[in-house]
Amino acid sequence: MTLYPAGAPVQPTRLSKSAVASFICGLLGCIPFVTGLLAILLGLIGFVRTGDPMKRGRWMAVVGIVLGILSIGGWTLFGGGAWAAWGALKAPRVATHDFIHDLAAGDMSGAKSHSAGLSDDELRDLAAAINAHGTFVDTTFTNISITNNDANVDGSTAFSTGSVSTHARLTYTGGSWKVTGLTLPSP
Repeated sequence: MTLYPAGAPVQPTRLSKSAVASFICGLLGCIPFVTGLLAILLGLIGFVRTGDPMKRGRWMAVVGIVLGILSIGGWTLFGGGAWAAWGALKAPRVATHDFIHDLAAGDMSGAKSHSAGLSDDELRDLAAAINAHGTFVDTTFTNISITNNDANVDGSTAFSTGSVSTHARLTYTGGSWKVTGLTLPSP
């Protein structure tokens, strides 16, 4: 407690700027990780500074810290979920691309390793259909739907003569996606 001599002006308490900034950053929390980290950092500074009886706003510092932690946790969960979803959708695309690439290159054992339930005759027929379009260039898949252990992949396959629409059916077996059917138009 500070005693002031009679007649001395009483110093007004001031609001901690770092506590206010922490509170605002915590409320914003919309920029992944940046505002959350700023809210925590400024909240800690504001919490320490509001230990001085001439500074107020400790509640803002505490709320800013809590909101910053929630912001970081939320963005981490959202980012992790988005990353997992992207990975889940990427695997069938890669399996289909590798299957088509192996067929185009005449690598029947490689194509067989990327397929399930397709006979050697079916693989040879698919290889002939692919090579009839020209030299394989690349694949682009724009639509992927996954239901349990089955996936459908739609997009296009680029050849030296142009691109054709491509549809593949896959199943998840043995820890990876395997092509069970491939459809592309005749040249």
